[in-house]
Amino acid sequence: MSGGTINGETLAALQPDLVLLKRAMYEAEGEREKLDKLNIPYLVIGYDSMEEQIEALKLIGTALGGKGAEQAGGIAAYYRSVISRVTELQKQITEPVRVYHSISEAVRTDGEYTLGNDWITCVGAVNVSAGETLKAAESDYFAAMEQIYTWDPDVIICNEADTATYFQEDPKWTGLGAVQRGAVYSIPVGATRWGHRGSMETFFAMLWLGETLYPEVYQSVDLKKEVFGFYQTYLGITLTEEQYACILAGNGIRLKSSGGNG
Repeated sequence: MSGGTINGETLAALQPDLVLLKRAMYEAEGEREKLDKLNIPYLVIGYDSMEEQIEALKLIGTALGGKGAEQAGGIAAYYRSVISRVTELQKQITEPVRVYHSISEAVRTDGEYTLGNDWITCVGAVNVSAGETLKAAESDYFAAMEQIYTWDPDVIICNEADTATYFQEDPKWTGLGAVQRGAVYSIPVGATRWGHRGSMETFFAMLWLGETLYPEVYQSVDLKKEVFGFYQTYLGITLTEEQYACILAGNGIRLKSSGGNG
């Protein structure tokens, strides 16, 4: 697949047992018909909330069967346990922090019914872009610079380190209170970009944001222990201190060509 289209010749040559198809691609005119003509089985995966993402994980596990189903079930159970813990911790929050979530570029953000809005609000923060009328293109939502200034969020979180640097260094953003206070953070990037709509690690994004916004409330959470344990159990990776530092920095794990920061 390239540029949002299915390359029928390439897929035919690969002879896959199953194609995982994004919902947007399934809905695109003419794309799924290519798979139908090739008689290649496909599974449509789409979600706009944490609950839907958990069900998608389980669905993929069921399709894979065997070890895949076991792994998916374990990850889904861990995901639900983090949601429960975060929901309980939220009860201790008396002054919700107002957050702007930048997705890949400064003005791209969350709509109301999106995965990003779901996990941010679960932590007990106010997602300033939710409920606003924003320019939408497929699953993307865009806010004008003037709108971001109107919101003047307490904190800005960015899923790419380059974008966080852009907010902090470009003169056009110096009037934002979050920039002046140094409250611009790069969301960690590990096996996936935490909290990104294509990420498995939404649960870590919640724990990280909770620690970042409400350190007093999250004193009982040991994020490092959680991450090391998960990577060892489900990914078979024994992290090093250096790798963990790169993950937290949101820089140095993913190549730029893969949609991350090199």
